[in-house]
Formats: sequence, C-alpha cells, structure tokens
Amino acid sequence: MLGGAVGVGTALDVGYQGFQAYKDRHNAAKRSVDIGGAVGTGAGAIIGGIFGGPIGAALGAQAGKLFGRIGGSAVNSFVHGWQRKKPPKNSGRLKTLAGLLEPHSVRLVDGVVKLVSLWAEHLARLVHSSKRMASN
Repeated sequence: MLGGAVGVGTALDVGYQGFQAYKDRHNAAKRSVDIGGAVGTGAGAIIGGIFGGPIGAALGAQAGKLFGRIGGSAVNSFVHGWQRKKPPKNSGRLKTLAGLLEPHSVRLVDGVVKLVSLWAEHLARLVHSSKRMASN
C-alpha cells in the first residue's frame, strides 16, 4: 500500500515538473531546471526504492529532485558557455573535426549509460544476497 502511494506521488511530481517545463518552454534556464528535477525525481525514486523500499523511494525522489535541478542548471550553463564560444561559420577544419568526433561521443555516452546500469544491477544483487545471508 505504501509503495503504491509513493509511486503515485512520484508520478504526480514528475508529471507536474514536466508540465512546468512545458510552461517555461520560452525560458531555457527555468526549463532546464524543471526537466532536471523531473528526471532526478524519477531516477531517485527508482534507486531509493531498490535499496530502501517505499521509504527509500520517497527519500530518493526528494534527493533526486534537488540534485536533478542542480544538474539541469549546470547543463544550461554549459550550453550557454558552449554557444558563446562557437567557432566562426566558415570554419571548415572544425566542422571536419566535429564530424569525426561525433560518433565517438555517442559511443562514449552509451558506454557510460551501460556502465551505470551494470553497476546498479551489481549493487542490487549485493543487497539482495546480503539480505538473504542476514535472514539465515
């Protein structure tokens, strides 16, 4: 019962933050913070639920929202800094270099995502086995 309530509350919170991001679609700073909060809330609830049950999910959702909002703000600052330092439009060498590096950056991101998911699975197995050993 408590787990269902936490799940519904988390879904409502993520949905509300998504709606806020849509309302703030013309303000990049607010939109980035809202999207970061929504993603952080969902991720925090999942990770907290794995390790702490319903209470862990609720706490993880709140911590995830905080860190997600901070991350969203950081992403927005990074993008604005990147846009300020854009190369001139007629820079053929830089376009060639960017074209060569783009596939590698996609693979790097995919590798990081895979590594994090494997790490989470490993931790979940460790927690599960330690609970099983504690019950014996």
